[in-house]
Amino acid sequence: MTTKRAISTGFILLALVLAWGAAYKGVDADAALGPVTKDNGAYMQTVTQEISFSEGGSLSLTNANGSVTVTTWHQPKVWMQATKRVRPSGVGFLARLFGGAGMSREKAAGYLDRIVIEVSKDEKRLGIKTRYPKGTRGVSLSVAYEVRVPGKAALTVDTSNGRIAVTGLEGDVRLRSSNGRLECKQSRHNKVAKLVLGVV
Repeated sequence: MTTKRAISTGFILLALVLAWGAAYKGVDADAALGPVTKDNGAYMQTVTQEISFSEGGSLSLTNANGSVTVTTWHQPKVWMQATKRVRPSGVGFLARLFGGAGMSREKAAGYLDRIVIEVSKDEKRLGIKTRYPKGTRGVSLSVAYEVRVPGKAALTVDTSNGRIAVTGLEGDVRLRSSNGRLECKQSRHNKVAKLVLGVV
């Protein structure tokens, strides 16, 4: 291998390492991916992760479609399990045309892979955000979250469609959903807002 080629290869490897580091900045360990399973016509896959979390820190979770359940525990970290789900949303000719009817496990796995659970973290703040792929006509995509946080954490959850349930937090709680029930129990301080058709 020539010196020029070795330098070029080195830059490529460095770029890949930096890109990986940017995507997983602040994350203690890789997320554990469960197998793709099928239930009642839907394909599902879980993503499980534990992330270190400062006492009195804040967590922000943003999700477009799916429920969010948050409880507390006595650990200096956040535990998260996200269940990604894909199911055909069309019927008859349209379903066949856009891949809804008779969806194979391989095709479903491709959709599930394209749903990204994005985690960002600094000293006091942790952010979890769902990024859904474009070009998914004929299928319905959602992510249901189960999260455990330290009791004194501050929490913000924002979702377009899905129930939000929070239990036991002592920090400030802010919940917003365009279409879904909001529940906040056993919290000493909370601010709950429901967004309906763009009107708070």
